Amino acid sequence: MKSFEWLISNRYVFSKKRISLIGIISKISIIGVTVGVAALIVVLSVFNGFSSLVEGLLKGVDPDIRIEAIDKKSLPEDDSLLFSILKSIPEISLVSRFTEGKALLTYDNKNQVAWLHGVEDSLFGQMTKLDQHIVMGSSALTAKEGNKGILLGIALSDKLGAIEGASIAIISPIGLDKVFTQMQTPRTRRFEVTGIFSVQRVYDIGFSYASYAAVQDLFQMNGKMTGVEIRLKPGADAAEVKEMLQEKLGNAYWVQTWYDLRREMYSIMKLEKWGAYIILALIIIIAAFNIVGTLMMTVLEKRRDIGVLMAMGTSRKQIYRIFLKQGLIVGFSGVIIGSILGYGIVFLQMKTGFYQIPNAESFIVDAFPVAVEWVDFFATTAMALVLTSLSAIYPARMAAALDPVDAIRYE
Repeated sequence: MKSFEWLISNRYVFSKKRISLIGIISKISIIGVTVGVAALIVVLSVFNGFSSLVEGLLKGVDPDIRIEAIDKKSLPEDDSLLFSILKSIPEISLVSRFTEGKALLTYDNKNQVAWLHGVEDSLFGQMTKLDQHIVMGSSALTAKEGNKGILLGIALSDKLGAIEGASIAIISPIGLDKVFTQMQTPRTRRFEVTGIFSVQRVYDIGFSYASYAAVQDLFQMNGKMTGVEIRLKPGADAAEVKEMLQEKLGNAYWVQTWYDLRREMYSIMKLEKWGAYIILALIIIIAAFNIVGTLMMTVLEKRRDIGVLMAMGTSRKQIYRIFLKQGLIVGFSGVIIGSILGYGIVFLQMKTGFYQIPNAESFIVDAFPVAVEWVDFFATTAMALVLTSLSAIYPARMAAALDPVDAIRYE
C-alpha cells in the first residue's frame, strides 16, 4: 500500500495527461524551492570564500599564538619562566619577541595614529608572510643607508601621502604628559618607508612594522618587551596549544590564538553570513506557502477522487499520507534540483571564475572566491525539507477530514 500512496501523490504532481492549473502551480512551487535552495548554496559559498580568503591573509601576517602580560604591560626580555615553558612544548617551531604600541605618524603636515609593531629582524621573514603582500618597495626593516625602516599598510600610506623612500616622523605617547607640564618636546624618531603592503583594509589602515630595537627605543622599553609571537609546526592545533600554555603559565600571562586576535572581525563575518541565510530563507518560506495553496486547491479539485478512494476502502490515514507525500515530493524535487544547480554554479566558479568582481584591479582576486562547507548544505536542505513538510500537514488533514458521501456528490 506504500507504493499506492506514492503513486497517487506522484500523479497529482507530475500528471502528463492534461495541462491543469494544479499541475502548473505544483511546478511553480518546485521552482520556488529550487531557486531558494540554489540561491542559499551559492550565497553561503561566496561568504565562505571571502571568509577563507580574509582568514588566510590574516593568518599569514598574524602569529599562530601571541603571549602578553595579562595587564597589557611589558614583560622582561629574558623572562626565564616564559621561555623555559615554551621550550618544553614540542608543537612550537618558532618564537620571536615583539614590541608594540600606538604612535602618531606624521608626514607632510598629515597625521595618523596607528599601531607600530616591532619585530626581530632576523625572524621577520619566518614569522610572517608579509613579503608576499608588498606592493611597493621591499619588506626590509632597515633602509639602504642604515636608517630605521618602516613598512606601512597601503591605506595608511595613502592617508599620509608617504611612498617608498619618504622619511616620516613617529611621535611616541610615552611622556606626553610632561610635554605640557614641563615644557619638554615629545619623544620623536624618524623612519624611512622601505615598503608598502596590502593585506586587508582594516589591517592596512591601522598597522605598521619596524625593527624590534627601533620600536623598543621609541617606547623606552629597554630590557623589556610587549610579549612573544609563536609559529606552530604544521598540523598543530592552536587552540589546544593555547590551553596547554595558559595552564602552565598561569594567570599572569595572556595567551591568544590567531582567531582571538581578530575575533570581532571573524564574528562579524559569521554574523553576516547567517544574516544572509535568514534573508534568503524567505524565498523558501514563500515557496512553502505556495505549496499550502497548491495542495489545498488539489484537495478541492480532487474531492470526488478522494470520496471514491474512501468508498473503495482507503482509510483517512492513507488519504492524509497521500497529500503529505505530495508536499514531500515537491520539497524533495526542489531540494535535489536546487542542490545540483547551486553546487554546479559553485563548481564552475571554482574552476573557471566566470563571475568577475567589478573593479577587480583594486582587489586581491579578480573573481568571487567560493568555498563549500557541508554544514551549509545540511542547514539549507534540512530547512527546505522541514518547511515543505510542514506546509503539507494542513491540506493533508483537510483531505482526510472530508466526508466520502459529500465528496462523491461534489460533482
